[in-house]
Amino acid sequence: MEHYHKVRCEERPSKLPPPVVADAVEVRVASHGKVRQYVKQALATLTGDIADPEAESDAAAASMIEAATCVAFVASGGAVTKAVSCAEIVKRRLSGLHQVNTIFYSNVVDVWEPNEATAGLESIRAVRHVPSIRIILSRDALDPTVPGYQPPLVAAPGSLDTQMADV
Repeated sequence: MEHYHKVRCEERPSKLPPPVVADAVEVRVASHGKVRQYVKQALATLTGDIADPEAESDAAAASMIEAATCVAFVASGGAVTKAVSCAEIVKRRLSGLHQVNTIFYSNVVDVWEPNEATAGLESIRAVRHVPSIRIILSRDALDPTVPGYQPPLVAAPGSLDTQMADV
């Protein structure tokens, strides 16, 4: 491959079943991101602790956006384990979350071009099948007959919901 250089990389997801929840807020997990940032983003989305970015005054900045009912962690390749960790942390911090896991493959096409056009070499297209996952966490009840469904955990003593009930 010393006579070639990578030109582009195209990701083509395979056919997925339709999402269980259409209005889920998507959190794209990357292998180089930090787990605490993904967890913080998901918790803020589910609890409504997100300040309105379009607010102009201090009083308006204090207003909060309505909490979403669903969050979907989406990851591929090496980030799959990080997405599972994020989902487990969020499930333990917020009790009563229903979970649906979907595992699929994404096709990644790498296009390589020759360094020198006069060498008589042709461009190369390499297709890789990368494992991917979509984890949906929902406060609303989901269909338990869907493959990959997990019922909510029993409230843990250290979860945010039990701490809020004590106040």
